[in-house]
Amino acid sequence: MLLSVRHLLSFWLLVFSIPLTSTSALVAPGSSYGPDLDAARRNAFHIFNVIHCAMRQWGSSVNHNGVSFFLATVPEGNLFYHGSSSPDRPDSFEWLAFEVEHASGFALSGDPRMPPPGLPRPTNKPDTFSWQPSYSEISGTQMSPTQESHVTEDSSAQNRLIEDDDRGKHSPPPTSRGYFQTYRASRPLKLIYIDGMGAAEGCWGTTDSQDLLLLGLSRNFTDGPRLGDTVYGRLLCELAKEWGVDGWVRMETGFEIIYCDFASGGGLEFVSQHGSAFPNETENSQWEVKTLLFELLRAAAKRHDGFSSGRIRIDWSSMVTAFAYDVNTTNPDLERQDLPRLIEVTKEEKEDIGARFGEVVASRKHGVNPMIDWQNIVDDIVTRFSDRLNFITHGNLSVEMLWGEVSTLLNPFLNFPEDRNASTPSPIGVTLCTNHYLNAAMMRRDIWTLEDTANFIAVKVVADKICSSLFQIRTLLSSARVGEESALLKSRTIAGTLMDQLQWTTWKGCGRCASSWQFCFIPMFPTGSVEDYYSPNCKGLDDMDDVVKGCYWAGVVPC
Repeated sequence: MLLSVRHLLSFWLLVFSIPLTSTSALVAPGSSYGPDLDAARRNAFHIFNVIHCAMRQWGSSVNHNGVSFFLATVPEGNLFYHGSSSPDRPDSFEWLAFEVEHASGFALSGDPRMPPPGLPRPTNKPDTFSWQPSYSEISGTQMSPTQESHVTEDSSAQNRLIEDDDRGKHSPPPTSRGYFQTYRASRPLKLIYIDGMGAAEGCWGTTDSQDLLLLGLSRNFTDGPRLGDTVYGRLLCELAKEWGVDGWVRMETGFEIIYCDFASGGGLEFVSQHGSAFPNETENSQWEVKTLLFELLRAAAKRHDGFSSGRIRIDWSSMVTAFAYDVNTTNPDLERQDLPRLIEVTKEEKEDIGARFGEVVASRKHGVNPMIDWQNIVDDIVTRFSDRLNFITHGNLSVEMLWGEVSTLLNPFLNFPEDRNASTPSPIGVTLCTNHYLNAAMMRRDIWTLEDTANFIAVKVVADKICSSLFQIRTLLSSARVGEESALLKSRTIAGTLMDQLQWTTWKGCGRCASSWQFCFIPMFPTGSVEDYYSPNCKGLDDMDDVVKGCYWAGVVPC
């Protein structure tokens, strides 16, 4: 009876599965746009990682070239922070920080145009845009002093936190007091999240998605000069107004919001304001600057695994990603094939993806929409398999230990005694293992969006690859024809190949740092070196001099 019930369950799981070999694009009624299932299957490992890394500082720093967009909501009552050289409430778009330490860097007192010494300035390459907006092009937009501070020679988003080499070549400008302001969401805030490190301004292609897919800018380049944050703010807020949203979420050294309406009644309630100290008002200004950077990076690192559930809510069913379309995301830089680029995507393809996201925004902007929590599903899979796959690949295991690891992972999907000594993978077992964490999503097919279907295809491909590989290892271990050493070697090879395909960011961390005064550091714009990217390590206050000397964001190897 147990076996027949098991067969029946498997049958229905197969019935409700979507064929992985479909060649048709999914198109909404009345639309000519939609994700392509073949592309979703082909890019399954990328889509899986997009979901896993979204709104997480660590994963978004490792996979810093985002190509995806999500609708997001900030619940009413959440606090955000703004640093400015003006005590006035902004009257147009401005920047909000999730962390106190992030906004504090923009609330420094002193020269309003020059940042304190000792903090990093990324190297810039010559402009190669086919179109480069000038300062005069944005002069029609009234800018607050903070916005003006974002328009620099290199248009760095970290203007107040970068070193100006020409500081001594000009007459000392007047000084000003900096102000730290706190705001509270007076209603749910409707935002769009741009994944990856979308606020980074390096040469790697971190702004491709917003430049090419959202804003439709025409570029002819291989590496990127900067538009400047004020240009981005104006253009993105024009689009936000068109789409009926409040602003944009992006990431650099911490997450930020480009909020498009700071005026009273725009969704933000003013809470408090505090003036910051001039350097001569503190006992040790140099130590304060070094500490400022340390605390900024440490605060960002606290979000390596994401935010608490009530801070910001991502609508996973709204996810539109270039990986779900039949477009070329290959990086022309042969040394960085791990980073996707969108510069080979045609004008028509860019317009299609952008138009599809516009449709998604229009269809889901009213009220609370039902959704599938794909990150929860993906997290369950990563949590279940990440450490064990790493242990199987790199641990010094005996056959007995390896059999124990594999049995722990697969026995819940086997039927004993029939499957006790199976020398071939159990088709039913593989199916049960593959669909296990997808069951919740499969029960709610009635609310699926087109993007849910593409996500389902991708997650199922990844789950099937994991389960099939583990069953393959089990077959090796249970076969009398395979010697012990050979079985171990082949099993490690299978697991290692799988890890290479998965490329989970959980395998790149530092582990537990020796001191609570340290944090696991990976380059976060504009800090860090090439070595820090490939070998992240624990950093403390005494390491800040090395952090600012890094040149990762220059895109030059060696520095």
